Amino acid sequence: MRWNISENLALETTLSQGTQSAFADYTSGRNYALNSKEIKPQLIYQQGSKVRFNLIAGLTQKQNNPIYGTETSLARSADLAWKVNQTEQSSITGNLKYIYFDFNGNIQSAVAYEMLEGLRAGANWTWSLNFQKTLGKNLQLNLHYNGRAANGQRVIHTGGLELRAYF
Repeated sequence: MRWNISENLALETTLSQGTQSAFADYTSGRNYALNSKEIKPQLIYQQGSKVRFNLIAGLTQKQNNPIYGTETSLARSADLAWKVNQTEQSSITGNLKYIYFDFNGNIQSAVAYEMLEGLRAGANWTWSLNFQKTLGKNLQLNLHYNGRAANGQRVIHTGGLELRAYF
């Protein structure tokens, strides 16, 4: 659902419900069938096609089917995302997200990894910064940087460079 408050400001809410499962013939301890429910309201500020900011809140509940285990998780998140188009030839996007997981179950299991989205129970931070520039008529340069800090763990930084040629 979306409500345009003004020319530059909008409020949008997404509700979702789903299932996700994994079954392996060779091992029974890694099987799961997750039921999830999510609400994600966001406030959007957009100034033409040059600048966009999103302030997003999220609440996600996941529960494993009792046949496969009793794991549950509740994720609360706050997210700030932005995109700036400098010209038609380049753009910068970024994201800063705080997510807190309440998790009940074995933290070392495959279902825990899935329910916690690869992060840890407790407080987590993730961030990203991307730069894209068109060089000439058939080259595109992409620079990517991602980071994450999980509860009590060292900070992880990753990055990449990509040059695409269009024929």
